[in-house]
Amino acid sequence: METLDRQQGTVYNQDVGKGYVPIEKLYVEITPFCKNEKALRQCLIPLLSSYLIDSDIGCRRPGDENYYDKVRLVKITPAGKYYISELAGTFEYLEIIVHDTYS
Repeated sequence: METLDRQQGTVYNQDVGKGYVPIEKLYVEITPFCKNEKALRQCLIPLLSSYLIDSDIGCRRPGDENYYDKVRLVKITPAGKYYISELAGTFEYLEIIVHDTYS
């Protein structure tokens, strides 16, 4: 999400406006963390479902088969920006995440 946050003012596609980053560009920037584009798309699913990022075709469409394979561009939302700038840095929040993850 930090990579998307850095791209907020960039325009890659005139049809959707500022901040939408092509999946291919995002993959290149985070290659050390994802083994392939399919793995990246799997990582994006919970972010889209939680409205932390948005896509060129909307956040989610329940029941639409292969929906996540159709996403070409993604962008951080205000909720995603708040998550990385405020929430993720607080000790209490991280403590809850660690507790939930290892319980």
